[in-house]
Amino acid sequence: MNTIESFDPEAESHREAYQNPFYSALYQRISQLLATALVRGEIIDLDVPFTAYAILAAMTPSLYAFQLQSCSFSRERIMLGIRRLFIDGLQIRAQSPTDPEDKG
Repeated sequence: MNTIESFDPEAESHREAYQNPFYSALYQRISQLLATALVRGEIIDLDVPFTAYAILAAMTPSLYAFQLQSCSFSRERIMLGIRRLFIDGLQIRAQSPTDPEDKG
């Protein structure tokens, strides 16, 4: 048993869950969308495989249920947070002429 499995006795079942056809299809689609956006210059430079898994992790049903029930987050709050992290946060923004970051 490796270190991770010693902390999470359900690690083996989690590993199997992430390899099912549905999850794999979602991962592939998210990866394709991110890769396309990256090539088009629409998002910041990022690690596509990791980011795809991070997006999927944020959308797991068990986490969503926990946020709704135990944290009393509203659906709107959860969706806004996901959007800010994974959509707005990845976009490349054009710098305005008065942008203090613009040194040119």
